[in-house]
Amino acid sequence: MENNNKTKILIAEDDKILRKTVAWFIAQNDYIPLEAEDGHEALKIFRQVRPALILTDLQMPVMSGFALLQAVSIESPRTPVIIFSGAGEKHDVISALRYGAVDYISKPVEDADFLMDRIEKALLKAQCRDKSESESDIGVWSFSHAAIETIQFKKDHTSTL
Repeated sequence: MENNNKTKILIAEDDKILRKTVAWFIAQNDYIPLEAEDGHEALKIFRQVRPALILTDLQMPVMSGFALLQAVSIESPRTPVIIFSGAGEKHDVISALRYGAVDYISKPVEDADFLMDRIEKALLKAQCRDKSESESDIGVWSFSHAAIETIQFKKDHTSTL
């Protein structure tokens, strides 16, 4: 996947060492990492910057990853959110996916390339969806425009008896 230095990824993780490690790895892959130590800080950063993707832990102080996911899903349903959690309980996974998470990755992640692969797949899927919706909107406009022109033509060329 082709990147540019403008693609921002927000990492919400209360474990400072893990957050810094993930941020470093994301930066090594030509993305701009943004860091938050809890969901509340992450939501503030999200509202200011609108990153391309959010990677969040579930269990954090002040505001949980679930609360962050719910807020982002309401404000920006197109922003992909990946849950990155050590909890890994089945009901957490199901709830996260129901609330709109695009993926759920259990910690610890042994292979950083695996994490990057999941991030890039989520970004690519979001780009494809946005492109598809954009093309669909153009198609609807073209269809509507053609239908209006046809109706106008018939109106102008119809004689009354």
